[in-house]
Order: sequence, then structure tokens, then C-alpha cells
Amino acid sequence: MKKRGVGIVCCVATSLAISTTTWSASAEEGQEEAKASSVQEDFKPVALTLNPLTLILGRFGLNVEYLPAPHHGIMLNPYFSSASAEGSDIKTTYTSFGAELGYHFYLGDCGADGFFVGPQFVFLTSKAKDECKSNGCVLDDAEASFSAYGVAIDLGYQYVANSGFTIGVGGGAMYLKTSSSVSNTSSTVKFSGTIPRLLFTIGYSF
Repeated sequence: MKKRGVGIVCCVATSLAISTTTWSASAEEGQEEAKASSVQEDFKPVALTLNPLTLILGRFGLNVEYLPAPHHGIMLNPYFSSASAEGSDIKTTYTSFGAELGYHFYLGDCGADGFFVGPQFVFLTSKAKDECKSNGCVLDDAEASFSAYGVAIDLGYQYVANSGFTIGVGGGAMYLKTSSSVSNTSSTVKFSGTIPRLLFTIGYSF
């Protein structure tokens, strides 16, 4: 009778251990499902942002980014720019239309969120108009058009709040090649060679 009682206690203890293990596993699965559901609810696949720093250089554009899946973003940036470069006798005004198409890999789970890195393909077409700054200068051809194309690489960090507010910083480098030579340029107006990039984005994600 004594041994039988011990056996009953052992069976009960084993049953409790199995039940506890099963409950623990179910609880963990429930937590994982709740976490996955929360991530899906917070995921914002579209981001619309501006880069205020480019306004200083006369560039106006909009970043449109779509994430077909978490961490993978496809970005389109159409823009218009107007900038001038001055030489000793000539001032050249460049009016340009362009676009960038690129890919960003994000470490965050909420959309275009977290640390990112990715390449960009760049294309633009520009019209250059020369003006004399002195009476002695002579212009052979006051207007000319050209195009430029190249690639860029960007990296940085972008934050997406629960409300959708989006802000980010970053940098990179771009290499451009033009269809014809562009002689009158400056430190802020350049269309060929290696050009640094400074990113500061602000906008909304949904």
C-alpha cells in the first residue's frame, strides 16, 4: 500500500509537469502570435518624405517609398532644380528635371524604419543658359542642353513613429557622367564625377 501511494504521487506530479510545460509552450506561442500581430498592425508600407536641405540648393522633390515586404523598400524621387554657377565673365543658370530610382534595406519592422543602406540610379536632363557679367564677354551659344546619369549609394537611419511621423538622416556618394562637357560649375553646382550626398528626410508614413 505504501509503494502504491508513492506511485500515485509520482503520476500526479508527472501529469502536473506535463500540464505546466504545455501551458508554458502555449503561452509562448500566444506571445509570439501577439507580437507578430502587433508588428503587422504597426507596419506602414508607404513613406512620403522631403529633404529640406536640398531646398537651399534650389532642388524641389518628393521621396515616394513603397515596401512590398518588411525591410525591403523601393524609392522614387522625381525632382526639379534651378541653380547658377558664376565664372569670371559668365553666369550660367541650370534648369534641370530628374529622378532617382533606388532600393533600401531597412533593419526596422515598422516600414521605412531603422538603419538602412541601398543603391540609387540617377538620371537628369538640364538646360544651361549663359549670361554675360561684363560688357566685354562674347557668347557663341547662349543656351545648351545635356543629360546626366549615374549611380549612388546611401546609408543612414530613419525613424517612423506610431502616428506616422517620419524623420531621418544619412549620407552617401554619387557618381555622374554627362552627355556633353559642362564647363561652368562650382562647389555646389556639379554634374559629373563623384559628388557627396547629405540626407535629411521628414514626412509621413502610412
